[in-house]
Amino acid sequence: MRASLWYQFYDSVKANPQGANETNPEYHFGLVMRDKSPKPSLLAFAAAAEALDGATFVRWVRFPDENLRGLLFDTPRGPMSILWSRADGYILNAGHEPDETFYPAPEPWVDPWPTKTTVRLPATGQAVRQIDCIGREKSIPVSGGGTVRVTLDGAPRVYYGLDLSGFGSAE
Repeated sequence: MRASLWYQFYDSVKANPQGANETNPEYHFGLVMRDKSPKPSLLAFAAAAEALDGATFVRWVRFPDENLRGLLFDTPRGPMSILWSRADGYILNAGHEPDETFYPAPEPWVDPWPTKTTVRLPATGQAVRQIDCIGREKSIPVSGGGTVRVTLDGAPRVYYGLDLSGFGSAE
């Protein structure tokens, strides 16, 4: 991807800058709130842009568990994978009436995923870097056997330092 475009940088509308209207969803499309503080979506765009900068897609990763998903990339920082699980499906906030126009979505720093799948994966160094959807980084130590324990759920996470060469390509 060479460029990205979003509809409205700030919450509000062009005809009413810095305005508010809680009944009009268009006033909430921005990446930045009216007070100019970043929304979680801006953090997610920044995290994705940083991870994918210079990346080349290599392949899908196939796991023995059909609920687990993975993408493998070559990057200037080394091999990168994005892993997640679909054990809980794709939508966690579906408990609302179909005709409701507004309903709460979980905040990205709150973990709403009930199913956790722990897998042991081969690693290449002393630790694996894990980065969540809003850019928070964590180091996961590699065991003496050259593997790391990774817990996957519905939230995609970026990993540097995994060796997924033994996992087949998904068709």
